Amino acid sequence: MAITVPTEAYCEASDVQALTGRGYSTTSKPTTAQVEELCKQRADLINAALAAAGWTTPISTGARSLNLLQSLNARGAAAEAESSAPGATGMSARATTWREEFELRLRQLRKGELDLPDATKGGDTSIAPSAQAPSGEFNLDTSLGTERAPTFARTTVW
Repeated sequence: MAITVPTEAYCEASDVQALTGRGYSTTSKPTTAQVEELCKQRADLINAALAAAGWTTPISTGARSLNLLQSLNARGAAAEAESSAPGATGMSARATTWREEFELRLRQLRKGELDLPDATKGGDTSIAPSAQAPSGEFNLDTSLGTERAPTFARTTVW
């Protein structure tokens, strides 16, 4: 099973393998399919953060942006893969570092503090002309055709 980059995720199991130094296969724990699923899950979190910042997802153009997202995606998946390996009694120092970096970069993406250098941000949605017109009524003196001065009142409740 292979991942379609960047439609399903921004990295593949081989990117996670490059970080962890572990080989993944159909018999390893976690398996290649499980690592690929971790890649997809972390990519969904990345896309949610990007969408919150106004980006159209998935990002599919811009080599520098895709490299940044690949690195981020791989770190998030590697942290989970390493902590799910048999015999893991918690997170290793490097898995903790990967997870912290992943979470920091997600926050930065969501807040717009981390920019994608060569990707295009989604445009604002257009507003129908009828929605742009002011609504409500003017306080007109119908006999003169002029606008009356506004009247403000305050009611005191005791």
